[in-house]
Amino acid sequence: MSKNKKIVLASVVIFAFSLAISAYIWFRPGRETKKSQALSEITKGDIFSKEEATPDVLYEDSSGFSIKHPASITIEDITPEEGEFYTLLNLKRGAEGITVAFKDTEYETVEEMLEKDSDAPKNAALIGATSMDGIPVSQYSYSFNGRDTWLSVAIDKGVIYLIEGPRDGGFWEETQNLVLSTFAFATTQAPSAGSGGQAVIYEAEEVIE
Repeated sequence: MSKNKKIVLASVVIFAFSLAISAYIWFRPGRETKKSQALSEITKGDIFSKEEATPDVLYEDSSGFSIKHPASITIEDITPEEGEFYTLLNLKRGAEGITVAFKDTEYETVEEMLEKDSDAPKNAALIGATSMDGIPVSQYSYSFNGRDTWLSVAIDKGVIYLIEGPRDGGFWEETQNLVLSTFAFATTQAPSAGSGGQAVIYEAEEVIE
């Protein structure tokens, strides 16, 4: 065998050996498991369990109400200094969040608002009802930018109450329900349209036995 043929044969053997080692490293047992675990760790930060939605922290708003929320949530007050809003809050955790907005409205019912307001979701489906500190609340589901969204809305004495967040069947739905169930007006007071930010007192009805 000539010297050139020996060199070519040796190169082929070395290349084949290197290829075999690379294939073993790439496809070795456990690699896919580790890869799946790594991907899981990347996405796990945005998935929160239903059980984490607990009333850990009391938040008191300057407009005259309080709510409770999980300690893992941060609240950002983005209420404009001037305008129709009594309060505008972002309850955030990771990339997701819930918006809480109370403002004046000209609509007398939720149904009228959904029908006539150009900013209202047009594909909203009524899925339930609840209440917050005695005010009836309607709950709707709709799709926004490809995401399922859950809206709790009430209108009372010229004020509209909007609480909106992800419909995930877990943490965010539980947190929204938590906000509603723990909502309380300070000393049973609520804002009223046209009152210049002053509160209207809700008096308890007398019960006659």
